[in-house]
Amino acid sequence: YIASNHDEVTTYGIVNTIGAWFRQDPRVDVDKSPISRKYFLFGKTLVCYAHGNTEKPLDGTKNKLSKMAALMPVEAKQLWAQADYAEIHAAHFHSERSTDEVNGIITRRISSPTAADTWTFKSGYIGAVRKAQTFLYDKEIGLLQIINTPVRR
Repeated sequence: YIASNHDEVTTYGIVNTIGAWFRQDPRVDVDKSPISRKYFLFGKTLVCYAHGNTEKPLDGTKNKLSKMAALMPVEAKQLWAQADYAEIHAAHFHSERSTDEVNGIITRRISSPTAADTWTFKSGYIGAVRKAQTFLYDKEIGLLQIINTPVRR
């Protein structure tokens, strides 16, 4: 049992299920590519979605978000050129942690609505507040609001 392989298999299954569910809906596009960081441009805001567990920090600390912020303009060049705002959402810790800004890129450790599994329990990553987070963006002025929806245990 290797946690990262487990995560990849789980993610693959979820993405394919969502893709099948919305396959005939022209408003929904499911990115099934195997890359670990996904970029999406909404109006003038570029958002990167990533699990956030595999990137190596730039500064010798444990701050993997700094590495992802450095990767964004390289990996998503064309989208980056169109954006006035940029955010990274990573959920590796399954809990809301720091929000930081690296060269104008807002980096967020976001919450997770999932319950503790065997790996998180063994690792001691338990007790996080379970919630889903909804980010509302305006196409012109970026992030407007974050809505937290608690998940009952």
